[in-house]
Amino acid sequence: MWSDKFCVMVVDEHALSREAICLLLSRALPRARVFELSPGCRELNLKPCSGSLLLFGVRPPYLRSINLLAKLRTRFPQSPIVLLAEDMNGRVLQMARARGATGLFHTSGNADDLLGVMQHTLSGKHCFPPAPPGEAPPVDFRFTPRQIEVLDLLCQGKSNKEIGAALNLSGNTVRTHIAAIFAILGARNRTEAVVSSRHLI
Repeated sequence: MWSDKFCVMVVDEHALSREAICLLLSRALPRARVFELSPGCRELNLKPCSGSLLLFGVRPPYLRSINLLAKLRTRFPQSPIVLLAEDMNGRVLQMARARGATGLFHTSGNADDLLGVMQHTLSGKHCFPPAPPGEAPPVDFRFTPRQIEVLDLLCQGKSNKEIGAALNLSGNTVRTHIAAIFAILGARNRTEAVVSSRHLI
């Protein structure tokens, strides 16, 4: 499983977290190749390694962070992607699944637990924890990348005109995106949409 042809790519916006995880993996998997990458670095455009796996650290605001997951999934279609997160609520779980994650690992876990999740996903299985007990089923958070950008600006209090100018969209297109966002969130107006997405943006 952990041969010299296997490589792990650790993607995280926090350099210290990347370095710590890479050090841990290098010690636990001395034969594997371990790379640390920032989310916006050019190396993400390199050809995927044979037998590769990605560990992607997601942090609040989760909606924008997990939007990058969709890009990673497109870039590395065959590689398992395990998210490392501090929050395991139902919304994060559903967004992770919708954007193509293979597994979700809580950052409070230890190295052996992480290696177990990695092995599980490399065998072709998904590895997600159960939703927290008593939590209401989450709504559908399958926003498009553009809807995420619109929602982000909406939560900043921007008007339709300001959103259109920022994203180079027509007024009709902005209204269409906002209507779709309201439908996904079950919101009747901008205020309800902002409140419903307060844990995401």
